[in-house]
Amino acid sequence: MITVSEFTEVLKKQGYDIKFDAYIKGKSGLIHHVDGLAKHLEDAKKIIVWLEKRGDATTEIIQIFAIAYDAGADPCYVVDGDIGEEERRLAEFYKMRLLGKE
Repeated sequence: MITVSEFTEVLKKQGYDIKFDAYIKGKSGLIHHVDGLAKHLEDAKKIIVWLEKRGDATTEIIQIFAIAYDAGADPCYVVDGDIGEEERRLAEFYKMRLLGKE
């Protein structure tokens, strides 16, 4: 897995602007606080980035997916290596990028 810095650089090279500690309004009308928000400079594509594990990984994966779905964005979860196989499968099912922490 790549690091957050490497991922950030890859996104910048692909034309994304990245803001950390960001807010995004969802289709539901709710405003979501996210660790990172990458917006493509030429189209409307967005990536939600969750940088740290705060609790149960399964719950967080579902939460990240829900925010990304509401916001019309792709989800990305940065993990510290102790995520389990079931959580990895769930993230894969949700087409969520998983990144190793620096």
